[in-house]
Amino acid sequence: NMRFLSAIVLFFIIVPNYKCWAQRGYNLKKEYIYKGNIQKVTTYMVNVGRYQIPVDTLNYCGKSTMDFSNNGDLQEYNQLFDLPNYYFISKANYKGKGKQVSFIEKTVLNGAEEKVTEYQFKWLDDLHYKIVALNGEGIREVVLNTDFTVKRVDFEWDSYKSVETAKYTYIDNALEQVVYERIAEENGETSITMDVRKVQSIDVYKNPTVIYFYKSEDSRVPTSVLFRYYEYY
Repeated sequence: NMRFLSAIVLFFIIVPNYKCWAQRGYNLKKEYIYKGNIQKVTTYMVNVGRYQIPVDTLNYCGKSTMDFSNNGDLQEYNQLFDLPNYYFISKANYKGKGKQVSFIEKTVLNGAEEKVTEYQFKWLDDLHYKIVALNGEGIREVVLNTDFTVKRVDFEWDSYKSVETAKYTYIDNALEQVVYERIAEENGETSITMDVRKVQSIDVYKNPTVIYFYKSEDSRVPTSVLFRYYEYY
């Protein structure tokens, strides 16, 4: 189900943290806008049930870990999603520095046979690149803002296509909320999805530690909560 795969790809791509104006050269840590000399980021997603907003990660349905080098280059990215009808595991090992990035991803969906795919970043200009699967299956095209946050992601796989755009609101150079819209097309059907994410708390480096997800800007109760933990060099 490509709607599911596209959604989980976007889930951690467009969850930036806060705006940083001092950019010297691209690396993936800057794309996620993590501040400080981060070594590892662990993220949990917990669904909200019966209007009870979770305060811990005991019943998480999604988890990811990201390991960075001392220079800010992504080295390993692991994801797990345990959702109704979907159990997804992904492990990606990255190579390269700065813009010269490639990675090998191993995925398993619903207990099926493990799939191994190699990807490469192919830059079109300073703020625009494609993530190309070397086996020819699927293309993600990413457009960045000048501060290296993600502005737009185009995803294509067989008959499925989607375009996701993100808009950010800041207060004192800190992210207050991000709103994204996904327009997806599959088998002649088009769907539009909105998602609003509001930062609730930050750590001493101003990296968000709790983020609420809402269906719209007018929603009062979040649909899920993101808990994020950081380890620094």
